[in-house]
Amino acid sequence: MVKKSTIQRSILGIGIILILTLTGIFNTFVREMVIPNQLSLNTVIIIGMVGMLGYAVAYPLRREKPLVMMGNAIVATLALAVVWIVAVWFTTTVDTRFVLQNLTGLNPSPLTFGEVVRFVPTETDAVEFGGLAMLIVFCAMMGAISGFAVLLPLRVQQVLGISIVLTIVSSLLSSQINRIITFPDAMGIVIPFLLAYGVSWLLNRGRADRLPQWLTMVVGFVIGSLVAGALLFLGNEDAFGRDGVLCGLGTAPQIIDMGMRDLWWALIVVLGMAGVAGALAPKAERLAHNVSLYFIAFITVLGLLNMAGRNLPLHIPVLIFILLVITVWFASPLGERANQQFVHLKRADKWQGRFTFLVVLAGVVLVAPQFMGVSLANNVNLIILYATLGIGLNVMIGYAGLLDLGFVASIAIGAYTIGILTGPNILTCDGVAINPNLITLDEINALCTGRINFWGALPIAVVLSAVTGMLLGVPVLGLRGDYLAIVTLGFGEIVGRIIYSDKFKPLVGGAQGLSPIYPPKIFFPQWESPLPMPEMFDAVNGSGVTILFGNAVSMFYLYIFAFLLAIFITYRLSISRQGRSWRALRADEDVAEAMGIHTIRTKLMAFGVSSAIGGLGGAILVAQLQSVTPENYKLAFSINVLALVIIGGMGSIPGVILGAVVLAGLPELLRQLESYRLLAFGGLLVLVMLVRPEGLLPPKPPKLTEQARLLVHPEPTGTD
Repeated sequence: MVKKSTIQRSILGIGIILILTLTGIFNTFVREMVIPNQLSLNTVIIIGMVGMLGYAVAYPLRREKPLVMMGNAIVATLALAVVWIVAVWFTTTVDTRFVLQNLTGLNPSPLTFGEVVRFVPTETDAVEFGGLAMLIVFCAMMGAISGFAVLLPLRVQQVLGISIVLTIVSSLLSSQINRIITFPDAMGIVIPFLLAYGVSWLLNRGRADRLPQWLTMVVGFVIGSLVAGALLFLGNEDAFGRDGVLCGLGTAPQIIDMGMRDLWWALIVVLGMAGVAGALAPKAERLAHNVSLYFIAFITVLGLLNMAGRNLPLHIPVLIFILLVITVWFASPLGERANQQFVHLKRADKWQGRFTFLVVLAGVVLVAPQFMGVSLANNVNLIILYATLGIGLNVMIGYAGLLDLGFVASIAIGAYTIGILTGPNILTCDGVAINPNLITLDEINALCTGRINFWGALPIAVVLSAVTGMLLGVPVLGLRGDYLAIVTLGFGEIVGRIIYSDKFKPLVGGAQGLSPIYPPKIFFPQWESPLPMPEMFDAVNGSGVTILFGNAVSMFYLYIFAFLLAIFITYRLSISRQGRSWRALRADEDVAEAMGIHTIRTKLMAFGVSSAIGGLGGAILVAQLQSVTPENYKLAFSINVLALVIIGGMGSIPGVILGAVVLAGLPELLRQLESYRLLAFGGLLVLVMLVRPEGLLPPKPPKLTEQARLLVHPEPTGTD
């Protein structure tokens, strides 16, 4: 029996799929391959469309009999097959190019399984419906499969769904990320981590304090050192060569190869720290434990892609899928058990474990840029930039509940402050307008004595952005909701008009902006590195080293600095009295004021902190671009930052980071999907608002019972 909900959901789903079909989606991705010569992106899209339609119809009927549920899913997918058949017939018999220019080539196409369909017989050819028959059978099978999938436990559905999506994404990105880390290097880190993890779990089974924390780290370091020693013993130029046993099929290793370059001690330290992290993971906090496992899985995936090279064979995605299923399935329960062990540790051991994980994380962050190319570094920098700006806007929206649509003004103020203070203009050149493109740098230094370097201008840019934000907050203290949003939107437009205006062109450059802006640099006198210096290090006559932040790889460190600073400030404020005042203000301003909260000071603080972080992000951005133009600071910039905060989860720092990855990182990496970028962006917004209106990673509410328990039964200290 066909249910009423089946008819409603089928009409909605088929309508959406038909619109996508009319946009020519199958023609756009006809040459995009997920697995070269074996699986095309078109095929993946068709499977996804039919499967999601069947699942969407079957899921509300999960309490019905299995045959009823699967039957309704099959009916919906067969209805989609009929609509596709009509579309193929219509485009075959009618020339639609005058209306739908992209809707060409549906016969033959993936919808007909590459076969030509003939609706009218000719003198030489008979009627041919083989491709359409296969489409009907395929849709019926996918309906049955999607209906059966609903019968699986919810956890199994989630694990399989996440693993399938991540496998497809990794396959699409294989050409961009297959040269980050080699398979031997990945295994050199994974093996000591997993060995130390297993040994630590066995030694501490049942009681977290069975083995002291310092001894646990020693055991982990010894295991990592033994693995490094084995590699040094087995390793030679032949083993690590192109066809060597320890190389695999990808590029030559870099980490393990340190043993071949008289840096054996560095190899021991790296693998030893991997062992330390693995030994501490079984009794670490849930977040630290899960991040460690996901990182191990991530570098294993990168190693497999490197081993596969550009011609991605089928067994590599299969191995990646199995690895992801195992990781996603076991990470959560293992993380819960590790957190239970962590709770029973002494306070000194807890801080020791946290500090060690932070040291390992810092080491990974410092070394990571040297394995990334310029293109990937640019994408990572973009994610970090949007995450930093999202954290700043999250103070206004997520914590204080103040809707700010003019956030781009704070970003522009920070960027233009750097451009003005570090470049030649009427302010820094004693009132003389100078064209920097017509004179040399030495002449600029002689004429413009008011210029300061980037590090001196950075705090001024942050403070000026904060002050401007607080000044904006003064006249709008009585406004709430949509009225506040309109005022902040107007402020952003005012700033945009000012930097575009010809009246201020001698100072801000008008429509052309300010260029060039010289990259920041740091000079270390009398310093020599014991390791090979990366490209960002430049020796100066043997008297010292200059670190020049002039490309995407070197700018990564500045972005990380701004990102960590933003996280530290907002997190410390969020758990303080000020953060509680913000949350009270967001819940109900009148009640908050009645409880004694100074609402004016609370609002101004939110304006100031949010604008300061925005100015910091704008200053770092202009240091990388080495120019600043009004085109980069329009309303769309604010909307993008606002969207990632909403999708990630208002009031959640991890949610903002995830939102930045989804909305800023993936579209840049998946450039082959550029034609449908805005469509996917809007669809994701609608989907998140319907399914998870609180965001992908909403903030967890404070558990007052746990806080009360800690007050009654304090944590054990190191002297217990």
